[in-house]
Amino acid sequence: MEDFEAAAEEEPQVGARVVLVRILKAVGVLFVILALLLYFVVPVYSTFRRVQYDWRRPNTEIRQIPVAPEPTSTPSLRV
Repeated sequence: MEDFEAAAEEEPQVGARVVLVRILKAVGVLFVILALLLYFVVPVYSTFRRVQYDWRRPNTEIRQIPVAPEPTSTPSLRV
């Protein structure tokens, strides 16, 4: 038991500032990881959501059939 008490006394006391810096560093690293994850995942997720939405919704646009332009001169007939 005395060995444990002696070992506890030998350990340097960690100040509140050092603990706060460690916590802030850990929070900063987690924030960077979360930001990078969102940076790469959100575009892919939104693309898949857009594709699924387009697949469910039928295309309701009216497409105009292209028409040949009216002739500007009378064609000559060759016999």
